[in-house]
Amino acid sequence: METKKVLIVCALAVLLVGFGITSDVLAGEAESEASSSGRVAPEGASAEVFVVGGLGAAATATDVWHVLCGAGTNHLAVDVADNGGFDGVRIGVCGHDSGGNPARCTIAPDGGVSVFIDPASSDLPGAYYVTFFKSVSGTAENYDSFIQCHNAAHGSVSTTVVLVQNQ
Repeated sequence: METKKVLIVCALAVLLVGFGITSDVLAGEAESEASSSGRVAPEGASAEVFVVGGLGAAATATDVWHVLCGAGTNHLAVDVADNGGFDGVRIGVCGHDSGGNPARCTIAPDGGVSVFIDPASSDLPGAYYVTFFKSVSGTAENYDSFIQCHNAAHGSVSTTVVLVQNQ
């Protein structure tokens, strides 16, 4: 049931972004401030790909980030840290390509950091979407994430990250 809910949330986010029905289109860019959780960027990552966000109390609260990967991209790497503490609310992230291929998702342990995912279809430069969601309604939850385009040797490639939906 959990997997089905994640896929529905991710599909809805991709659909809303695709049709341009987002509330804060291009509202903000990736944060470059230091992590409040003290996390360190993975090898090869730069400060421009560290994002900080928060999800509102609604069950459908979803943040969507547009990621533009430059020439030489082999894959997109994404993780998420649940910065809400040990409260029973889990934060997840899905990576999508712009062609509508199925997303790859991961969920952070309560108060912890998820593993890195790379969408299976991210074999080329271009546009991708990263969506963040939470497991339950009734409380707001903060997160942070490293989002980075990599080449085949896992070195950083030009990555531009822009917030397109903030809920």
